[in-house]
Amino acid sequence: MTWTANKPLRSPADFQDLRIRTMTSDMAAASYRAYGAQPEQTPFSQVYTDLQLRKIDAQANPVFAIEEMESTKFRAP
Repeated sequence: MTWTANKPLRSPADFQDLRIRTMTSDMAAASYRAYGAQPEQTPFSQVYTDLQLRKIDAQANPVFAIEEMESTKFRAP
């Protein structure tokens, strides 16, 4: 799994209050909540739009999926 975000993610503290898109999995959502993030279980097809509209700050997806939708345009350098 790879993360892209609107800020650098270098430590668990960086996930605090981060609205991150996760796959539809209660276990994945619970994992991100443990770091203080606000997981959003949205369909993959909605990720690009949610990033554009800033409904989410980050995403967790396989590298190939991120590259396919070109969502790296919305992450921090």
